[in-house]
Amino acid sequence: MRVSKAGAIILVTTHGEIFKTIMTEKEINEYDNGDLVTRANVIEGHRVYTAFQPVSFMHNLIDGKCKILKHTAGKQESWGTSQDLWIFSKL
Repeated sequence: MRVSKAGAIILVTTHGEIFKTIMTEKEINEYDNGDLVTRANVIEGHRVYTAFQPVSFMHNLIDGKCKILKHTAGKQESWGTSQDLWIFSKL
């Protein structure tokens, strides 16, 4: 958000509810508590570094900074699991 101007449209994908199927019990508890869940046992930015973002976390993250234009929850597709899609407008 820091590199976009007011009115900019921001598209973000996240690992949402559908990914609970691969989370540990501890991760699910954190997720259900509205917390960002990270698997930080690898270097951040590495292709297997993973984070899971609950809807409430995303709302808190953008509160006062962006307006949510669209949120589509991820789902199981024929090719695999899709991520949540978020479209914001920067305030």
